[in-house]
Amino acid sequence: MKYVQRALLILLAVPLAACVNFGAVKGFSDETAKLTSATRDEFMFVAKDCADVARVRRIVEGVNTQGSNCEKLAGAVGELTSHTNDVLAVYGKKLGALADAKQFDYNADLQRTKAAFTGLKDREGVAALDPAVVNAGIAVADLLLKLATETQRKEAVEQLLAEKQRIQLLATYMKTFFAGGRTEARPIYQLQLQEDDSGLEDAVSSLKALSSREPIRTREWLDDIQARREALKKRVDGSVGSQLGSAIDAWLHSLDTLSRKAFEPDWKEWKDQYEQLKSKVTAATDAVDAARR
Repeated sequence: MKYVQRALLILLAVPLAACVNFGAVKGFSDETAKLTSATRDEFMFVAKDCADVARVRRIVEGVNTQGSNCEKLAGAVGELTSHTNDVLAVYGKKLGALADAKQFDYNADLQRTKAAFTGLKDREGVAALDPAVVNAGIAVADLLLKLATETQRKEAVEQLLAEKQRIQLLATYMKTFFAGGRTEARPIYQLQLQEDDSGLEDAVSSLKALSSREPIRTREWLDDIQARREALKKRVDGSVGSQLGSAIDAWLHSLDTLSRKAFEPDWKEWKDQYEQLKSKVTAATDAVDAARR
């Protein structure tokens, strides 16, 4: 009888050890969606703002001025950042769909994103960016397209988590854009905000010289510029980039833990990481929301 009981316990233990904790996978997916939405919003803000500042200066000062960082955002650096965020967002959505046993259609969007990565790879001077990030984006996009119709949930989760190193590379690139890295004195995000504010300050000086001739129009422009500078100040003084960087760090730690613990019965380490992740993502999204107001 003892041997039978022991055999039954072993048989029960094997499938449990091989199971995926889809609740944890879904939680990670949900936080990924919140985080990539916040990073997308902030990237869109800073990319649009630099173009808006250039327009203001062209009208007010009569000069066609666009800062060097703005040119980067309008070029390959901006494209790489945007498409990296897109891949991370789809990665999280696919994990969520697997956790919920649902399908979602992302083929067309992801095909365009992969094509954009491939285009960056083919351009001259791409080495000035980071070809490893470009290649990682292409590889992860390929895997997501391959798994688009995958019905074997466990196997699909295994394959997605096995891409941890490439995903870490993409997420680290996003973190560097917003919060800098070991070799960057200041991140592109912060440099652009400061460049925009400096450009608006120049526009204010030009407007003040015109105030005696067109006081009403000048006042309207000064009010508009003041509102723009307040939006910039909230982001610099409120350390939105630092909050996003901290959230990405927590996301990276959670990904590492999930990749090791997703198929194990002991979940204490994951639970601790997940609580930290939720806290950091909430702080970052709150900071982004506050900067909009």
